[in-house]
Amino acid sequence: MNIKKSVLISLIFMAVTTTAYGKDISVRLNGNDIGTSAIIEDDRSFVPYRAVFEKMGYTVEWNDRRITAKNKDTEMILAVGSSLVQIRKNGETTAVDCGNNVILRNDRTYMPLRFVTENSGYTVDWNGDSVDLCSIAEIPVYDGKHEREIKLDMPIACDAENEDFKYISEFIRRNIDENFDINKFAVSENSSVNVGGITNLSILSLKYKLNGFRTDSGYDFYICNNEAIKLTIKGNPLCIDDEEFPDIKYYSDEELKQMALEEIKLYKNEVVEKQRVLKKYKDGKYVYGVVTEIINTASNIGRAEYFEIEG
Repeated sequence: MNIKKSVLISLIFMAVTTTAYGKDISVRLNGNDIGTSAIIEDDRSFVPYRAVFEKMGYTVEWNDRRITAKNKDTEMILAVGSSLVQIRKNGETTAVDCGNNVILRNDRTYMPLRFVTENSGYTVDWNGDSVDLCSIAEIPVYDGKHEREIKLDMPIACDAENEDFKYISEFIRRNIDENFDINKFAVSENSSVNVGGITNLSILSLKYKLNGFRTDSGYDFYICNNEAIKLTIKGNPLCIDDEEFPDIKYYSDEELKQMALEEIKLYKNEVVEKQRVLKKYKDGKYVYGVVTEIINTASNIGRAEYFEIEG
């Protein structure tokens, strides 16, 4: 498996209408709309400098058409009407030509997209009428043996209700495992806090599946208002295929449900409402579990019985 040290920062520019009519291009950061727009002029793309770079953690100052942007280790100085950008980093100063002049439109300063893609540590992927920019930054090393908790510098969009996990998947592929395939993971949402019927805080768990059994290894994303704000890597999702696993005895779901029913005593007015089969790989063993939900038709009180057998 290929392990990388990086943090994904994505910007997606999506055309709301054709640029032939001069319409703006909406800007999103890690899939999250940041409420600003890029523009196209003379077939060139320009980024709204202050709005975008402030979202990326820079402090931006304006002084007589001269702009200074700073973060913890980089300072960039540019001027409206000039294509040169002065960059100070690690005690060294360089002048970079960004290809087109910085422009001022409607009291807003725009930086050529070429500068962002070629001189700010970004890569760019074109996708039809959108462009996806990604920045590389170091994160804690994951050794595959211990839990690692990573606070995301930028939140990542996540729509669990509609099973839209493309930004989370891309984050893992770019930063942890380039071979990541979400179809190899069991996805579940839990620990939800609901206010007014809306999920405000939850944990989205991606647990690696082995022979169809859910393991303890995987990724837990902490979701707040449909944005992932923290990641915990659990177990060893990268190298689990290399481990030695015992042989498995397979049972069908119907066989398991019937075995569970045979262990249950139903009392007066109780009926089985539904059953769920769980498959877990834990402590070196394949384990089948069956949750049987029972309801008392007279009192409407429910209970659950759990049955477990090793595969």
